[in-house]
Amino acid sequence: MSKTKLSLLFLAMATVVIVGSAYSGGQQEVTVSTRGQVVAVENAFIKVDYDLARGIYSATDKRNSSVCITEAFTSIGVLNSSEPGFKHTWQSDTAKDTLGTGKILRITSSKAGLPAIILEITLYADKKFIVLAAGMDNKTGYPIQLKSIHPINAKAFAGLDLDADFRMLDGNGGGDVTFGKPGAKRSLVIGGLTYRDFEKFARASKNSKGAAAAGQDYLSIDLWSDDPVGKLVDPGSRYVPNDKYFVNFAEDNPFAALEEYGLALRAAQAIKLNVYDFPSVCLWYVSVEEYGGGPAINDSTGAVWEIEQAAQRGFLKYSPVAIRLVPDNYNVNNEQGWWDDAHFQKLGEASLIIGPHYKPPYETTKKWGEAITARGGIPLLYVQTARRSEDYCLQFPGHLLFNSPFVRFTRQPEGREIWWYRDSIPLWGYDFTDPDFIRHMREVYANFKSGGIRGLMYDYPSTGWAFDGGFEDKYATTASAYRNIFRLAYEGLGDNCLLDERNLGRGSDVTLGLVASQRVWGDTDRINPAMLTRCGLRWYKNRVVVSYDMDAKNPFHCVPDNLDGVRSMFTMAYLVSGRLLLGASFSRMTDEQLFVLSRAFPYHSASKSARPVDAFSGGDLPRVYDFEVNPQWHQVTFLNTAYDSSEWKKAGDGSALEPLGKPIAATVGVDLGKDSASDGLGLSSAKKYYVYDFWNEKLLGVFQGGARLEQQLRPGEARMMSVHEVETNPQYISTNRHIMQGYVDMPRCEWDGNKKELRGTSKVIGGETYKVIIALNGWKPKAANATGAKSKIRLIDEKAGLAELSLDRTQNGDTDWTVTFDR
Repeated sequence: MSKTKLSLLFLAMATVVIVGSAYSGGQQEVTVSTRGQVVAVENAFIKVDYDLARGIYSATDKRNSSVCITEAFTSIGVLNSSEPGFKHTWQSDTAKDTLGTGKILRITSSKAGLPAIILEITLYADKKFIVLAAGMDNKTGYPIQLKSIHPINAKAFAGLDLDADFRMLDGNGGGDVTFGKPGAKRSLVIGGLTYRDFEKFARASKNSKGAAAAGQDYLSIDLWSDDPVGKLVDPGSRYVPNDKYFVNFAEDNPFAALEEYGLALRAAQAIKLNVYDFPSVCLWYVSVEEYGGGPAINDSTGAVWEIEQAAQRGFLKYSPVAIRLVPDNYNVNNEQGWWDDAHFQKLGEASLIIGPHYKPPYETTKKWGEAITARGGIPLLYVQTARRSEDYCLQFPGHLLFNSPFVRFTRQPEGREIWWYRDSIPLWGYDFTDPDFIRHMREVYANFKSGGIRGLMYDYPSTGWAFDGGFEDKYATTASAYRNIFRLAYEGLGDNCLLDERNLGRGSDVTLGLVASQRVWGDTDRINPAMLTRCGLRWYKNRVVVSYDMDAKNPFHCVPDNLDGVRSMFTMAYLVSGRLLLGASFSRMTDEQLFVLSRAFPYHSASKSARPVDAFSGGDLPRVYDFEVNPQWHQVTFLNTAYDSSEWKKAGDGSALEPLGKPIAATVGVDLGKDSASDGLGLSSAKKYYVYDFWNEKLLGVFQGGARLEQQLRPGEARMMSVHEVETNPQYISTNRHIMQGYVDMPRCEWDGNKKELRGTSKVIGGETYKVIIALNGWKPKAANATGAKSKIRLIDEKAGLAELSLDRTQNGDTDWTVTFDR
């Protein structure tokens, strides 16, 4: 059995072959119809039948008329729609929202003396997925505390062979994954879609009867909301929360199915994701000897000094740099709760022996924040979510849960960090639904905003997960109160803010739409294959609804401890996450390390991450990643995850932390022409493709689209390659500016056949030669020119037919260039 949060992908080889991935016939609108005791809602892809006599429903894939969901029922609390005695009625409404236009089939299941169960099934005209919502109509004379809602508990894929090529992938912000074997696949994606009052969960168990009972296999699936406090529903009131669910079985390709889910999450919650296209420096990591190695600069003067170091080292010409000041004090009386200049001026972290966090001449948030901004940086701060400061709690008991500073929590939180209570008794903290505390927090954020503070890290977020309740707002749930922590910050700092949630343990997406990033690993300044896998297998959400944060990265702590290790660290951080936090000062990094770092910035802002191509091949750790720029251009990365030992250092919960062996050389490959659902790139076997290696600066060859690309990788190496379809005219195939080889640094490049010119626009860095590698394809370069820059074209490999365009200018700037050719 697998129980996991947010989304599950289930893959199995079917006993029949299903041809095609879309239905091209049938109606293009959503219709609702009845036949006897069955009411149906359907579009071109899906039909859902609700049996009004039995209180259950089924769903059919119209591409092949296969019934994929059967015996589905809905429950709220202990009430179940399939139980005898319920009367089921229906009505239909029009759906028109950010997902599109369609129909809502609303089922009400009523029984005398009980609250009615409400189920809403929505289909959209051009979508392959089902959206579910559920709630209740409290027809009783008493209030109800609703803690759980199950819109679907059902069988899936009944009759298919679930023992062949079966695979499950969870969707936690931080969690484990399992792998199966490659093969033809059917896919099912279920998960949360919108978040307001509840967290979402999914469970699946494979009921495989084996060869002796062929045709009796099925998946048991359950998708639900749960909250430890629950929602108060008054007598006579109707409650269907804006907490919706996603079901998709009509897309066989697991990559396409999950990417559709990610985009639906984004659209349903109208998420405007603020991106970290710059690196951030964490002053706490820098200051701790075992991590950054110093200097101890975790204060306001150190923050200004660090951005000056970034400027002196020349990095700001590539990207801005964010500086995160970390006011963490672990005394009983600390900065948490107060979050004001007065306490930042008095308190610091004693273990670092650097004094208070705010010091003259930057002794206020406004002063140090503006000083960072004036020097080309971005100021960030740090808070410990709802961790108590005892002096604040005693002075303002009305701001606390239960309006008391002396209420203990009733149990140990499940799956959430509790160690912050190590130096104090386990007492509940701040109430983020209390009007007076909310006013206080608005003042806190107004002060932060006055200094231009762009973002905050929320550490120990479990301190804000108030599972015992005690809210001033009696209608609040644990999830809605937790979400309010981030909503207040989002509103207070502005909708361009960068909120970072340390999201460990069970993982949760309840803050989507408010946070810009989620941290998915414990304290670390290293990188390893397990960490990369955790993020890489959630590519469909990364940079789409949230950016994953793997915590700090220190180029002095690479494995292997050489140039390949540094390249791998920054290449893979770019590829699988959406935010890079540095754990070393710019003052300490070598020129070589800074150069490698500069090749990864800025991060791209598009809502897309590289696919882990071999995620469903049966290996433990993906080694091939594909970022498709367009069908003719792919950025492909091979990652060497091989070690000389299979042993891993484990965390207390048994999860893998880091390999115990040493990295070794290994061969990594991919079939260029295989479909992406079969671990390939999906290139055309009738065409040829250039493959150019960025870090090793060489053409790896011209490959037929149906060939296999294999490379012998050095220990720990990440090899970034640009794959371009061969054209009949001169074409560019790489640049030296950025690891994405033109995707980020060359917004335009086109061939003019009439003038026999290759024209482009490149983002050239002042004082650094910008190079464009051009495949000649039988043509000869004649001349090159550029606006605002010196240009030069030269032949670099006559046999391979490669030329190099170089551009030089004194200042940064977009540079238009042209290279003319003849035969």
